[in-house]
Amino acid sequence: RNDERVLDAAATFLMSGEAPPAGSTASRDEPPALAVGINDPLRPVDSEHWGPLRRSASRADLVRYASATADFNPIHWDHDSATAAGLPGVVCHGLLLASWMFQSASRLRPGDRPLAEAKVRFKAPVVAAAACEISGTVADDTADLSLTAEGTECVTGRVVVTP
Repeated sequence: RNDERVLDAAATFLMSGEAPPAGSTASRDEPPALAVGINDPLRPVDSEHWGPLRRSASRADLVRYASATADFNPIHWDHDSATAAGLPGVVCHGLLLASWMFQSASRLRPGDRPLAEAKVRFKAPVVAAAACEISGTVADDTADLSLTAEGTECVTGRVVVTP
């Protein structure tokens, strides 16, 4: 139905107006446009602790995601813009990372709407083609999630699964 509310959302962005300190973020060579890490198939889970779900996005994937979401911020596709912003290179969209976490948690409950609410916190950028792992723990109807990339915890979250 078109009149049914599907999502309520709010966001808070905290950013500094200062330029990054010189040498604080080392630029890296961009991977080839189609380079990507492992993307695991989605399988149901049934335990309090579930193994990591591996995800990765190539630079080409990020351009397609930008097109689908109309988020054409050049830090997601242009190396020079990303490094000028103090990033090590092209970075993944935050909402793409959040969606990977929600995918992981949605495996806990069958059905069309397995999640009741979610909160995420972005702690560090994830560069294109980085190997990411999403893992979590469940207590009652709440799952605490963590997305790590190349050994760094980049995103944390908590979701409430539908009873």
